[in-house]
Order: sequence, then structure tokens, then C-alpha cells
Amino acid sequence: MAGKKRTSIKAEITFFIILLMVIVTGSLGYFILEAQKQSLTTEVKLRGLSIAKNMANNMADFILTDDELSVMRIITDTMNNTGVVYAFFVDEKNVIKAHNKIEMFGTAFSEPEAREIIETEPYAISVYGGKGGRIIDFSAPVVAKGRLTLGSVRLGISHSLIDNVINAAYVKAAIIALIALVLGIAGAFFLGAAITRPIGTLAQGAKIIGTGNLAHTIKINSNNELGELASVFNAMTGDLKKAQEAAIQQQRLERELELARDIQLSLIPKDIEKIKGYEVAAYYLAAKEVGGDYYDVMRLNDDKFGFVVGDVSGKGVPAALVMTMARSVLHADARGLFDKPSSETLKRLNSTVSKDIKDGMFITLFYGILDIKKNVLNISSAGHNDTVVY
Repeated sequence: MAGKKRTSIKAEITFFIILLMVIVTGSLGYFILEAQKQSLTTEVKLRGLSIAKNMANNMADFILTDDELSVMRIITDTMNNTGVVYAFFVDEKNVIKAHNKIEMFGTAFSEPEAREIIETEPYAISVYGGKGGRIIDFSAPVVAKGRLTLGSVRLGISHSLIDNVINAAYVKAAIIALIALVLGIAGAFFLGAAITRPIGTLAQGAKIIGTGNLAHTIKINSNNELGELASVFNAMTGDLKKAQEAAIQQQRLERELELARDIQLSLIPKDIEKIKGYEVAAYYLAAKEVGGDYYDVMRLNDDKFGFVVGDVSGKGVPAALVMTMARSVLHADARGLFDKPSSETLKRLNSTVSKDIKDGMFITLFYGILDIKKNVLNISSAGHNDTVVY
């Protein structure tokens, strides 16, 4: 279409390769990071539960005997673990009896607000936002002598243990993705150029041949479809050159008329099939030596016959060839649509041949279906002369 902006195949190939790389790299990075995050979360959770359970088990007997010094030693040792932000013991009355911060001794304990409960049984795990960032809170019961519940220990681990690793992984993934994208863009550009270079050579060769230079050959050193297409194109050009040389040596007009006459005669049936109960006859006289005139009688099935009269605009070989094409399509469609109105056959014919008829040419056609069993003639006309039926 005139004025329509076109994009190059190389640009399209490059774009889709880059798009595919972005999608694949992004998806792969996302799933890897999510898997790493899940793995780290599980690892921190197991580590926190292990520390909390050890605290509870180690201080149970000391709490029972009011050995505050030993309890504080256990809490102090617990605070030496990486990421631990608090550790304390709260009794059954929710009073803090031991804490890593001395000022918290004897204060009432209340659960943090807006916490997200992760697990409740057998050990409680929750996440909430603290002053220094998100904290993972672990709770384990303190049971002495295997049956006496004294309270519970609470352990807080900074969520930054996970966040810092994930953020570092995000940075690394972004750097790797950027490098891959840069390399991918360069690779896509060169790959697109390598793929489209033979196409450009083929298009340029077609333009040269289109100017009338039939001696030109297209050179594409490829064993793929493009190489095969170039070979076919060169062979076609060679054949065209031979045909051109042969046409120059002969009387072109005479040959055209002879060819058209043969085509025209092949369209007209030599004998018309006899139809029981009806008399069918035809007479044809071309206005010129040859043209695209056509008539026929076709047996569609045991009870139905098709009658057709048509003409192609113009005369000579082009008109005869167009009508030959229309005749072939009509014969194929008519037998398949014998039980439909005749207009359906014309519609099918029009949709098939209209794409192959050049601008300025057209076909007019009369088509009728005779049902000899019912004595009914169904007719349709596509721009043809009026038909008289008695």
C-alpha cells in the first residue's frame, strides 16, 4: 500500500530475539531468586527454631531452681548468634523474668502489633516490623521435668539476614542480565544481519532482473531454503530468457492467436450430453478470432445438470486463460454444491478466482441447475446478459 511505512526483516528478527532473551532471562532470574529466597527463609526458620528450642531446654532446670545467673548466661550466649536481636524468658503470667536488656526485667509482655503469624504448632513463628526492620519471632515452651510448663522463651532474628542476601543476589542478577542483554543485542544484530543478507541479495537481484536484464544471476552461497530459492530464481530467469529469445524469432502475434484459439476451442464442449425429457442445443460464433467466451452443460448427479454461459472482458490469450481457470474451478465447485442454490456456486467461484484476476478484467457468468426429476430450473446471473426462460 502506498505511503505505508515498512519495517525491515532484520529489525523484526533482532527485536524478537531480544524480546525472547528478556523474557527468558527475566523469568529464569525471577524463579532462581524466588527459590533462593525460599531456601534462605527455610534455613533461617530452622536455625531460629533450633536456637529457641536449645534455649528452652537449657534453662528449664535453672528457672525451676531460680538460678538467674545461669539463665542470663544462656541468654548472653544466645545473643552471640548472628542476626539475633533479642532473647528473653516470659513466665505463664506474661511477665518477663529474663531479658538481654536489663531494663525489661519484670515488665509485662504483650505480643507485637500487626504481626504475621507463620506457624503456631508445635512452635510459634511470626514476622513483624520492628524499629530496626522486620523481625522473625520464635517462641518455644519451657518445660521442666518433662511435664511442668514454666513459660516460654522468645527469640528475635533480623529479617535482614534474608533481605541482605536477596538484595545482593538481585544486584548480581541485574548485572548478569545487563551483560547478557548487551551481548544478546549484539548477537541478535549480527544474527539478523546474517539471516537477512541473502534475502537482500535476492531482492536486489529480482529488481535487476525486473528491469529486463535476464543475464543477471543471483549468487547466494547457502544450502538452505534461500539458496534453493536463488537457484530456482536463476533457473526461472534462464527459462524466461530462452522464451524471450524464442519469441523474438517468431511471429508473436500469430503464435498468440493460435494458442488462444486452441484454448478457446478446448473450452467449448464438442458434444452436449443428452438429457432425458429435454432438448439441448448450442451455437457459438466469436465476435473476434478468439476470446474468453464459454458455455457448457455438466452432469452434477443422476437428477441434476448444470448449465453455464460466460464471458471474460477482453480478448486473446489473457481472456482465454482466465476463463480456463474459471471453468476448472466451476467444475470442481458445481458438483460439490449441486444441492445448493445456483447462486452459492457463483459465490464460491467468485471468492476463488477474484484474487487471481488482474485489475481491469472481469467475468460475467450465467449458471443454472436443472432438476429433471422435479422439472425445476434454478438460475443465477453474475452480471451476464439477461436470459429468457420459457
